[in-house]
Amino acid sequence: AEVERQLTTLKRVNSPSDDPVGIALSMSLRRDVAANEAWASNAEDSIAWIQTTDTALASGIEIIQRVRELALQGGNGTLPQTARDSIALEVQELAGSMVEIGNTTFGGRYLFGGAAYDTAPLDAAGNVTTGNVAGVRREVAQGEVVQINTTIDEFRDPDGAGGAPDLFATFGALVTALQAGDVSGTIATLGELDTHLENFNDLRGSGAGLQRRLEENLARGSLKEINSRERIGQIEDVDLAEAITELKTRESGLRAALSVGARIVPISLVEFLR
Repeated sequence: AEVERQLTTLKRVNSPSDDPVGIALSMSLRRDVAANEAWASNAEDSIAWIQTTDTALASGIEIIQRVRELALQGGNGTLPQTARDSIALEVQELAGSMVEIGNTTFGGRYLFGGAAYDTAPLDAAGNVTTGNVAGVRREVAQGEVVQINTTIDEFRDPDGAGGAPDLFATFGALVTALQAGDVSGTIATLGELDTHLENFNDLRGSGAGLQRRLEENLARGSLKEINSRERIGQIEDVDLAEAITELKTRESGLRAALSVGARIVPISLVEFLR
């Protein structure tokens, strides 16, 4: 019956009493597998978050580069004022596009909104709404917690920028200078735009490094899970060929015993009546 149960379930260990030491180790390995699956899910979500952030920052870089080109054009002293006014209008539109980038969402969550997932971090003018700059953190391995988000203050105002105004203030100063025909003021925004370009590139580089780290964690976790599942199988799973051989051996022994017993104690109606 024991061997038949093993063949039916394909498990050598069907209850703790079958192998107390083995079942304890198996339970520990199963906890490891469950934890690894949770960490893998966190890492995969984090990678998707980082990739979406990188796409947003890449779009932001394109906008800043375009605004820089417009600033160079507007800094031409021979340019008529009507042309500067047209450039100023384009810069305003690009600033609106940058607001949309700052309010990028992923899975219904605002990427740059800190812990305020459900509130847009910027209003239509590029002003901060909630000002939430909390880090969005994920546990991606045993004792390893990483911050996966870029906050709106990092997006607007690079750390250590040497007193450069925030991104939207730079856009606003450029528009004002263009509309006023202020060539020197227009040219002055070029350095600030370069600072913001460098900031966006740094943010992308940081995200790329974190993504690589998470991908390596996933690879290591996958190998660890495979090893754990193999060990669980070694502990719990039945060796099918061995179990079938054992069943046939025990069946043969049972038949032999019954045959011998039948010869020793013949049962017939006459013997029963005696």
